[in-house]
Amino acid sequence: MSMRRRAAAVALSLALSLAAAAAEPAAGPLRTGLGLAIAHAERPYRGASARTRWRPFAVYEGRRLHLHGDAASFDLAAGEAFALAAVASLAQDGYAPDDAPVLAGMAERGAPLWAGASLRWRRGAFEAALEWTADVSGHSDGRRAALRAQRAFDLGRWRLAPRAVATRLDARAAGYYHGVRAEEARTGRPAYAPGASVSLGVGLHLARRLGPADAVFLDLGAERAGASLRAGPLGGDGVRTHAVVGYLRMF
Repeated sequence: MSMRRRAAAVALSLALSLAAAAAEPAAGPLRTGLGLAIAHAERPYRGASARTRWRPFAVYEGRRLHLHGDAASFDLAAGEAFALAAVASLAQDGYAPDDAPVLAGMAERGAPLWAGASLRWRRGAFEAALEWTADVSGHSDGRRAALRAQRAFDLGRWRLAPRAVATRLDARAAGYYHGVRAEEARTGRPAYAPGASVSLGVGLHLARRLGPADAVFLDLGAERAGASLRAGPLGGDGVRTHAVVGYLRMF
């Protein structure tokens, strides 16, 4: 992703966040935090090296506005069990032609900015969410739907939260990130349109409080790409993993 496109996507994400903050009632609870994490993630393309990067991030927890690094949500309606929210997140998908030999000669694919709505249901320590988003960055013009379920366990200073996720990319999004256009085809890499695809993932978030305001955390995840993505000429092993280790201080 070019620096110009990345800057435009970040600016749009910040604009959405600031607009939501301006609409939030001032009387709500307020918590802010700053953190630093290192993330190691495998790529979904054959022969692509895993990506490791440092990520400073910010957290804001208001009555209706919630910011967590590259993701923002704003509660439009909320009750004890259900909440309807507007959401936006800047993903790290996309690639440059030199990211892997199989991508040589391909056009660059830019990172998407997903924006849409989320419906959450919570009962005790269990939470489920259904999310509908569209790529508003102008890259793929695709749509995404995700169903997530998570259960948290508090064990003294430790917090353990396993999760399961199912994510559906429509034909536009899947084709943009995992397809091969006719002008990009070459020997060993035929033109390919994967169509809509559903990927399944599991994960585990582990956090330990160091004090009233400090915590360290570890997040592990694995995702199996949909069959049409694995079958394409760009597809990797089919399962990709990620690990994130970080520190967070709340104020």
